[in-house]
Amino acid sequence: MVDRVNAGIGLSPATGDDRGMSAFATVDAYAESLPPLHRERLDDVRALIRREVPQALETVSYGIAAFRCARKTFLYAGCWSGHLGLYPVAGGDADLETALRPYRRSRATLHFDHSDPLPIDLIARIIRAQHAVHCPQSKDPAA
Repeated sequence: MVDRVNAGIGLSPATGDDRGMSAFATVDAYAESLPPLHRERLDDVRALIRREVPQALETVSYGIAAFRCARKTFLYAGCWSGHLGLYPVAGGDADLETALRPYRRSRATLHFDHSDPLPIDLIARIIRAQHAVHCPQSKDPAA
């Protein structure tokens, strides 16, 4: 039987379920459960989100990191055995979509292989675009 959790096949890395349940109370706890390289990559994304959207709130949803504003989740980030995934990332302008093409795995999913450096500038663009779409008027994350 395939170890679906460690194979990174769409299940919570913590619990191995797909019901949105999580064994983690915080994103810090989720990050601490990861191997060092994966934790470092997730922490890089978290730092970018804090830089680009300082008012964003971190939470855990579906067993992975989720980032919210205006009571809406604008981005999820999860580390799997072979990649860091960002979800959902809808199509943006033509230039952004062209830049995303090498990482696109489905209509709204991006995979960044652990064997490659993270494209920091591109991920910052993704964060800004997702925030603009999902939280256009957000100044107060609790609003």
